Amino acid sequence: MIALVPKEKCSGCSACLNACKTGALSMETDETGFWFPVIAREKCVECGACVRACPALETPAYQSDAPKAYIAQNKAEEIRRQSTSGGAFTALAKAVIAKGGAVFGAAMDGEYAVSHVWVEKESDLARFRGSKYVQSRIGLAYREAETLLRAGRPVCFSGTPCQIYGLKRYLGREYENLYTVDVVCRAAPSPKVLRKYLAYQKEKYPAYDRVVFRDKGRGYSYSGVALYAGEKVLYRGGSESDPWLRLFLGGFCNREACYECPYQTGARASDITLWDCWDTQRYAPEWDDNKGTTAMAVWTEKGGGLAASAAGDMRYKEIPLDSLRHKLDRQPLSRAKADAKALYRDCDALTPKQFMEKYAPLHGGVRLKSGLRRALHALRLHDFIRKLVHRGRRQRNKSR
Repeated sequence: MIALVPKEKCSGCSACLNACKTGALSMETDETGFWFPVIAREKCVECGACVRACPALETPAYQSDAPKAYIAQNKAEEIRRQSTSGGAFTALAKAVIAKGGAVFGAAMDGEYAVSHVWVEKESDLARFRGSKYVQSRIGLAYREAETLLRAGRPVCFSGTPCQIYGLKRYLGREYENLYTVDVVCRAAPSPKVLRKYLAYQKEKYPAYDRVVFRDKGRGYSYSGVALYAGEKVLYRGGSESDPWLRLFLGGFCNREACYECPYQTGARASDITLWDCWDTQRYAPEWDDNKGTTAMAVWTEKGGGLAASAAGDMRYKEIPLDSLRHKLDRQPLSRAKADAKALYRDCDALTPKQFMEKYAPLHGGVRLKSGLRRALHALRLHDFIRKLVHRGRRQRNKSR
């Protein structure tokens, strides 16, 4: 009998789903709202394809043939404004489309569900801009990518480290026309709890029709969740006050496998890794405009070639890779003291307001922090203080 990986090891990458050709395997949500593989035994032919594709059943081994590091910014200011950090991914993806290729990434639909889709028009790359602080559903994206690759088309596949490794395991071979880009990932929070948060905000701001998880309206250094009705901002909340960010960053609703993630190490299975650069002033003071910069680790010659082909749309500067390695290793995740099983039961039983008041209450300390941050922003001191904090962290990392 086929034995799937234990739930606490499963990242939900869906490599097994894509590998199963008999329709015996599906991805189903449990009480946490995360997707896990389920086998219909009457359809299973015991071929083992799902087990062979599962990245959690082997220890990842990564090799890098030409590791380099850069900081980057998209030259188009509007694209950079819409992006989480510096807009580098749009430039990389545009270069693949210019070759007649397709780009896979996480996109949010009208119901605020996030799933992997592919596009082949430059105008559609906007769907991939901006962080989505929830796990993306892969569906059959790996199969779709394989079909395009076999047809000879260039493919850029972006995702979290576990999703990229899942793709590689599913494919089972290297493709010269495949470019993989992963993002540094804190953890995968529960889609179920996100829906509760959105319902809570809908009660307070019924007119909102768009959610931005890393809005830069107050600058890159004070980015946070924002709700929009058209182009009108209805709400902004930072990590100190927004209920969703507090639940996510506080470790209330993260996927269990994320606490021992084997895919975020000093190297990657991808060609390129992207993440926030908070130290722009250190590397290129003239770029430091509080609008966002991307840090970029290039692991392969193929990744380096893609970055070079995107140079017309982004400016980038090489920096020492060792100065960024502490960002690439898996960071310790905090785990909330709250009973996780009780939290997910309450997510079903309580109203949105009751749930948020219980698990992310706006008590005096939260209001004080929020008021202080807003005051620093109004006095134009927030970015300066943030730089001092990051400088202190950098010094501590050096002394370890």
